[in-house]
Amino acid sequence: MRFIDYITLALRNITRQKLRTVLTIFAIMIGATSVTIMLALVTGAKNFFYRQFQATGQLQQVMVTPQTDLDYEQAQNNGNNNCNDCTKLTDTLAGRIRALPHVQSVARTANVYVFDSMAYGTQKLRVEGTQAYEPNGVIQHELVAGRDFTPKDGAGALIITQDYASKMGYKGNYQALIGKSVTLSTQGWFTGEGATLSDPLAQFQKCQNGGCDSQDNNTVPPPTQLQAHIVGIVTNENTTLYFPLAWAHGLLENRHYDMTKADQQAYNQANDAWNRGGRHGPQPTPHFTLITDNQLDANGYPGLVVKVDAATNTDAVAARIRGLHVGAVTAQSYIKDQLAVFRIVSFILGGIGGIALFVAAIGVINTMIMSILERTREIGVMRAVGARRSTVSWLFTIEAALLGFLGGIGGVAAGYGLTRLANIFINKQFVKNSVKASNIIGLPLWLVVAVIVVTTIIGLLAGLYPARRAARLDPVEALRYE
Repeated sequence: MRFIDYITLALRNITRQKLRTVLTIFAIMIGATSVTIMLALVTGAKNFFYRQFQATGQLQQVMVTPQTDLDYEQAQNNGNNNCNDCTKLTDTLAGRIRALPHVQSVARTANVYVFDSMAYGTQKLRVEGTQAYEPNGVIQHELVAGRDFTPKDGAGALIITQDYASKMGYKGNYQALIGKSVTLSTQGWFTGEGATLSDPLAQFQKCQNGGCDSQDNNTVPPPTQLQAHIVGIVTNENTTLYFPLAWAHGLLENRHYDMTKADQQAYNQANDAWNRGGRHGPQPTPHFTLITDNQLDANGYPGLVVKVDAATNTDAVAARIRGLHVGAVTAQSYIKDQLAVFRIVSFILGGIGGIALFVAAIGVINTMIMSILERTREIGVMRAVGARRSTVSWLFTIEAALLGFLGGIGGVAAGYGLTRLANIFINKQFVKNSVKASNIIGLPLWLVVAVIVVTTIIGLLAGLYPARRAARLDPVEALRYE
């Protein structure tokens, strides 16, 4: 018999008992649908996760830190800059890294930890996370409104996250917040750019007149209020404020008035002359010099972000950077770890769906055995007119495989419909939260083919025992069967 003849006979035979066939196919369909939906969810989530890294250019980035033992997530948060024995990330080191092969650019980053709160109208929000970066195109944010920093941005430019914008009452209407002003309140010890420093001469004169005590030196100045305007809102679901690096340099300055050695010497000479002259005229006043120490110059940058010309070269560039005695990690290593988690989840969910398919396979076996009992005389006639055992075996095996094939097609069709409905719901949530993504759950061709092939194989395997049983029937006894 030709293969097409087997298919034709199989289709004819499975339609004899329509209800039983439909119920058997439906059982396979349930298992196939569950496997399809579960794997489609995992695949969609995995692809969405991967696309997020593509959209922000992280696949071509290397995170550089002073510490050599940080993973990718810790490096993204700039780790801990309190490392006395670590190599400092200086402008000179950034230049050396920029000169390495396959490196396109380097962005310096900083933690702006001087702020305590942010006020907008009557709302006062706590400042939890801060990050400053060099706006040279290396670090890219996925924006829901506004724009990213440009090299022209300096003091007063601010980017916030969706979470902040939602707390400020602009959820779903983020564009309306662009250009609005907020007030940033610093810690009390802040002496950086914008801080009002106490008059050192007034303090000196007060002490000269006996009006100061030891507590004056321990008085914490009040917080400084700095104005900023919002230029962009990013998709991150956390409370982080972003600053241009140019502003961060000023904010991280330690400024204080003090008498230099020359100031002290000049004052002593003038005061001695005043005393020798009988203290006639006003007492000489000292000169105080504004002393500025920049923390980034003193401690180095907490992190550098390196842009590589191609994602395939990130590991090689990271290895070269580690040769400079600093830490270097790539998103590739982090993604591999996360994808391994997705694979484990897919195996678990696939196994759950596999249980349903196993139950369906038992139903196929039962259906085929019932079919043998109903068609025993027919099998005897086939053997009597010359049909070989292999012919009978193949016929019943293909019937079982056909049940699996039809169940697989039905399961994929049902899975496709359910994923489309799920995408409608998910898309609405994305729109509500201003996430730039849609239809993240889909059925890739490999999944469609895999489900149909697996259900067909399950049907085929489930039919092996009934087929063998049918082939071994004695023709004479089969003809006598009532």
